[in-house]
Amino acid sequence: MKPEKLKSGNWRCKVYLGTDNTGKKIFKSVTAPTKKEAIAKAAELALDDKKLQQSKLTVGYCIDSYIREKESELSPHTVQGYKAMARIRFDTIRDIPITELATRDIQLLMSDLYELSPKTKKNVLGLLTASLRYFEHPIDTSGVKIGRKKKERIKTPTHAQVSKLISASNGELRLAILLGALCGLRRGEIFALNRDNIDLERRQLYVGGALVKATGVRDIRAPKTETSNRFVDMPDLVAETVAKHMNNEDGFLFTSSMDAIMTQWRKLRDSLSECEAIRFHDLRHYYASALIAAGVPDIYAMKMGGWATPGTLKRVYQDVFADQYDVERNKVNSIFNNQFK
Repeated sequence: MKPEKLKSGNWRCKVYLGTDNTGKKIFKSVTAPTKKEAIAKAAELALDDKKLQQSKLTVGYCIDSYIREKESELSPHTVQGYKAMARIRFDTIRDIPITELATRDIQLLMSDLYELSPKTKKNVLGLLTASLRYFEHPIDTSGVKIGRKKKERIKTPTHAQVSKLISASNGELRLAILLGALCGLRRGEIFALNRDNIDLERRQLYVGGALVKATGVRDIRAPKTETSNRFVDMPDLVAETVAKHMNNEDGFLFTSSMDAIMTQWRKLRDSLSECEAIRFHDLRHYYASALIAAGVPDIYAMKMGGWATPGTLKRVYQDVFADQYDVERNKVNSIFNNQFK
């Protein structure tokens, strides 16, 4: 849009308006008696064209394009989640032009997603607003209500339940359970382990990466947080089991995919009484609860489990063992019963 003085004394600006169907660039010229007027008319033309182009863009097109153009910058797991979200969560607003999208439309979308958790609805809203900003059409969603966050009730597996899961498992599934329950590793961290991470002599393993879940690809990325990079002690049972899986040709402890092992996990869990409701990530809750039961100070527990803040450790992960809780309750009841007969 650089101004050019003509022989007539007028000024001309060329405004780029995109490309045609063949890919040829389209320009339109504006002229004015002065340089300042030419620039102003060119800016107005560019703005009008931008509004015209935006009026043709639908919400669905913007979301799909945003995901496609950001794919190289995002993790495969994030891209998969975005694509699934784009496919099934925006039905009521996909065909609305972004210039006509109103806050009320977004609020109705949130209401239609009432069965989802507040966290999921927040992610849906985040993808929508990011897509609109990317196409230079931000919208104020500060007044949109996504519902009150429900406090998640975490029920930590008991020692007996974890023992039952370990005893009933074998092979790589047993190794995964041991690493989750007795070392506190996240699922992605478990499946990223290779023999270079293991020091059998010191009975330690190093967590320095996490597997990103993507079909057909072993994609190892940096862990969830900087504090996730850590050394973890291996109890004897874990070290003995790890030693049996260190001779795989590619160096990784697991030859089976994460999906395959998780399918085995669900079948095993569902087959054992009192274990049906246990999620694999609950094994990490078990580890955190074991730390607090052992009286480990927060600063050391955070380092051992890779938690960034004590708030996360206490709010999300630390619970009490139900069986130990009963023991302590009975102690208190016995004091009162003996005292006030």
